[in-house]
Amino acid sequence: MKRAARYITGVVVAIGGIYAIFLAMHVVLIHLSCTTEVRLKIENLSGVSFEVADTSCDTIAKDENIRIYARKVDPKEAGIFSRWRNQKSLLFRYDPGNFNNPLPSITRPSSSTILISVPEVSEIIDQKHEWAGMSIDYSIGHNENPELDISKPVYTMPRALVCPVSLLFDAHADHERETVNDLYLGWLRDPSFLPSTYVFGQESKAKALGCEIWQGGIKVEAVHMKQSLGGSWFVRGLSLMEISGNHFSTTDQLTNDIDRTVPAASH
Repeated sequence: MKRAARYITGVVVAIGGIYAIFLAMHVVLIHLSCTTEVRLKIENLSGVSFEVADTSCDTIAKDENIRIYARKVDPKEAGIFSRWRNQKSLLFRYDPGNFNNPLPSITRPSSSTILISVPEVSEIIDQKHEWAGMSIDYSIGHNENPELDISKPVYTMPRALVCPVSLLFDAHADHERETVNDLYLGWLRDPSFLPSTYVFGQESKAKALGCEIWQGGIKVEAVHMKQSLGGSWFVRGLSLMEISGNHFSTTDQLTNDIDRTVPAASH
C-alpha cells in the first residue's frame, strides 16, 4: 500500500514538473516570438500625439493586439527633465481578431475629448475613459467579445475553471495568490491541441487547489470582486467574479451569450 502511494506521489510530482517546464518554455517562446510594429503615428493633433502599435506573438496559438498610445506635445521651451517625464500613455488595447481589419482612427471633436473609432474588435483588453483631463470616447462597430454585463444572465464558458473563494485568503504556501494566478493565466478552455500530459497536469493542479472544472452553459449569479489576479509582462491582469456565493472565477470564464457556451466542435 505504501509502495503504491509513493508511486502515485512520484507520478503526480513528475507531471507537475513537466507542467512547470512547459509553462516556463511557453513564457520564453512568447518573449522570443513577439514583434511590435508602429502602424500609425499622428503628430500634434490639437496638442496630443498618438501612436498605434501592432504586437504579434506567434507561439502555440497566434496572438495579436493593437495598442493606442498618447503623449502631450512638449512645448518648445520644455527642459530635458520635463521631456523625460512626458512619457506616452496606453489608452486602448484590443485584439483585432483579423490582421486585415482596418486600423483605428483618432480624432479630437473638442479640446477636452478624444474619439477613437474602430470598425471591429475581437476583444477589448485595456480601455481608458479619461486621460490628462480629457474624456476618451469610443465608436466600436462590432465587438465579438463584449464586456460581461452582470445585469443580464451570466453563463459559464466550456471547461470553466471555478475555485472556492477561501482560496484567495489561504496563507498556505501552495495556495498563495501567485499559484492561483499562474493557474488561471495558463488555463485553456480548448486544450485539444496540447499534449495530454500538459492537460492532465493542469487539471491535477486545479484539483489540488480545490478548484473545479464546470461545463459550459451553467447559469450563475455573478458579482464583481475587489480582489484581482495580477498579470505578467505578456498577459493582462484578470478581473475576478464571485459566483454562486462561495466560488469565484475570472471574467474570461463567463459570458452573457448562451451560444458561446457550447464547445466549437459541438456546433
